[in-house]
Amino acid sequence: MTRLALVWSEAEWRQINQYLESVDEIAKTPIMKAGFGVHMEVSLGSGTGHGITTRLPAMDDVRLLLHKLRPLILQQEPASFLRTRKLLKERLANESVRAILDASLKLYDGRVSRSVVKIELNRKLLNSEEFLDSWLNAHEYHRDADKQKEIAELDAAYPAEGSRAIWISMLVDKCKAILNVAGLVACIIGRQTEISDEVVRVRAVPKAAD
Repeated sequence: MTRLALVWSEAEWRQINQYLESVDEIAKTPIMKAGFGVHMEVSLGSGTGHGITTRLPAMDDVRLLLHKLRPLILQQEPASFLRTRKLLKERLANESVRAILDASLKLYDGRVSRSVVKIELNRKLLNSEEFLDSWLNAHEYHRDADKQKEIAELDAAYPAEGSRAIWISMLVDKCKAILNVAGLVACIIGRQTEISDEVVRVRAVPKAAD
């Protein structure tokens, strides 16, 4: 059992509430309600080459989610995932809580995915933060000409649907990590009384009456 009743500064309290408000916004998107439904299958054949079969969500739904994710995945945002996770780790000095936060970071930055499989093309790791950022900055968050060229070169060598399946799968993991930390934040502000993890269960202390 871990007590979460701490004294927070006004700025810290605003940050964790902004984080949870942003998570509430992504939870309302169609793709989060219905599920991503992303799937990729690679078939190999002797003498016939190989093919990639994908099932992807509608890009309009992905773009709406990306718009709602901006306050959470853009690092300079005051209540981003990385900043809020860092704040919680500094303030909640408990091994069980830190285990949740560390596991969430590994899920968020792709280390969990890459521990299962690494997808490389011309010595470049496709399921990496670097290439996900390139995709986002080429067409979704910005119109970076250099990033557009990089993605165009990738599409010429690797099926575009395959690379999008990889990056959308990475977004799935980011959303899972964001929701894990949101559960912890919800305990802090008294919205819920416990958060479950595969290994540990953290129980929050009910907020004392004024």
